[in-house]
Amino acid sequence: MITSHWESSNRSGPNLIRIEDKRFKYLVGKNQKDEGYFLIWNGGNAVGSLTVDSYNNVLQEARKASVKAPYHVYARYEEYQSKNVIFYKIPDKILAHLGLNESSDRYNEED
Repeated sequence: MITSHWESSNRSGPNLIRIEDKRFKYLVGKNQKDEGYFLIWNGGNAVGSLTVDSYNNVLQEARKASVKAPYHVYARYEEYQSKNVIFYKIPDKILAHLGLNESSDRYNEED
């Protein structure tokens, strides 16, 4: 999902470095500048939101992984804003592909 939404200016450059470490709930990658990429998603049962709590988790994971701001955060909703975050709304098309739409119970569950 994140690589499909990768900035067009970086498409010809090196790809994201994927991070698959069970210590991290949201951190999924970093770029060549060591900027962190985070996906606020709680598995198949809940569409995530960037809230104060999830932002604090992003900060903790960023410190632990030594990634730098700006933090690229993908989530369904942005309930909290920070100058350290570039927010990307998860597109409806991707949610529909995952079987999540506004009428489904899973779509409307909280984090």
